[in-house]
Amino acid sequence: MIPSSDELRKAADKAEKEQDWSTAADLYRQALEILPKTRTLRHRRERLRLQQRETFCRLQAKRQMQQQKNTAQLSEEARAAAEQLQWQLAADLYQQALDVFPSFLTGELYDRHRQQLADKASRFRRQAQEDKE
Repeated sequence: MIPSSDELRKAADKAEKEQDWSTAADLYRQALEILPKTRTLRHRRERLRLQQRETFCRLQAKRQMQQQKNTAQLSEEARAAAEQLQWQLAADLYQQALDVFPSFLTGELYDRHRQQLADKASRFRRQAQEDKE
């Protein structure tokens, strides 16, 4: 059985609440495709709303991917700085990676990763302080 436009929209709303932006955008697109193409004002408003939600979700998915790339890049730069014994730089880069880590990612795995970034930043900050003394 083919889902109705309302069912797809509700599933898209749920995916959006879970911040699964790509899925939400795809579901909004599917709902838009099966929505009757009549010219009634109600259908035109609904089509516009679905188009706006789809666009918003696509932009959020793109932003999410960029934040993940930024975190990974900063972590790599911090690792390289630590290998070169540049403790303060490593600490600053790990802190920046922690600052740009996507806040919408939740769960045990992500919490553990956040904690690892914080621990590394703290450890290298202490190391830099010890080298100054």
